[in-house]
Amino acid sequence: MSKSTTSKQLDEKLFRRSYAKTVAVLVKYFGLDEVETAEDIVQETLVEAFERWSVQGWPDHPEAWIMDVAKKKTINLLRRNRIFRDKILPQLERVEPASEAELQDSTLKMIFACCHPELPKGSQIALALKTLCGLSVPEIARALLTSTKTINKRLYRAKEKFRTAQIPFVIPDPSEFDHRLDSVCKTLYLLFNEGYYAPHHQEIIRADVCFEAVRLLKEVSARYDQSRSTSTLRAH
Repeated sequence: MSKSTTSKQLDEKLFRRSYAKTVAVLVKYFGLDEVETAEDIVQETLVEAFERWSVQGWPDHPEAWIMDVAKKKTINLLRRNRIFRDKILPQLERVEPASEAELQDSTLKMIFACCHPELPKGSQIALALKTLCGLSVPEIARALLTSTKTINKRLYRAKEKFRTAQIPFVIPDPSEFDHRLDSVCKTLYLLFNEGYYAPHHQEIIRADVCFEAVRLLKEVSARYDQSRSTSTLRAH
C-alpha cells in the first residue's frame, strides 16, 4: 500500500469520525429542527480542512481544529440571523470545548432522536446512518437494498419531521426506551455490516466503522441496563 493511499484512508477515517461527532454537538445548540444546517456547516468545515491541510500540513489536534472552526462558523451564521442570535448565541459563546463524555452523550441523544417513533421506520434508519454515522447516500441505499432516490426522499421527510414535530434532543426515559431500541439496533447492525464488508471501498474491512458501531452499541447497552435498573427501583 502506497504512502498516499494510506494518507487518504486516514483522512477518510478522521473526517467520518469528526463529521458524526461535530454534527451531534452542533445539533445540541441549534436544535433538531436545524439538523440540515448543522450538516451543512460540518461539510463546509471538512472541505476547508482538506484544502488547508493539503497545503499547510495537519494541525497537532485535527479533531479539535474541526470542532473549533465549526463552532466559529456556527456563531457567524447565528450573528447573521436575528432569531438564532437572540435565542442561542449567548449560550453558545459561553460554552467550553466539548469533552469526550459530552461528545458521546450528544451522539447517543442524536441516535435516539433519529429513531423517534414520530419518524417512519425507514426514515429513522436512513437518517441515523447519514447524520450520525456519516455514511453516503449510495452506501445507505446499498445497506437498505433500495435506490438513492428513495433514500433522498426518506432523508428529506425525516428532516421535515424534525422541523415540525418538536422532537426532543434527549436520551429517552425508561418507559420510552424499548420503543426505539429495535431501530437503534438495526442501525448499528447496518453500520457494522457496512464496515465489515465494503465491496465498493478501497478497504474490504473498514475497522474504524466497525469499532464505532461496537462502541455505540456498548453505550446503548449500558443505558438500557441503567433504564431497567431505574424502572425496577421505581416499581419498588
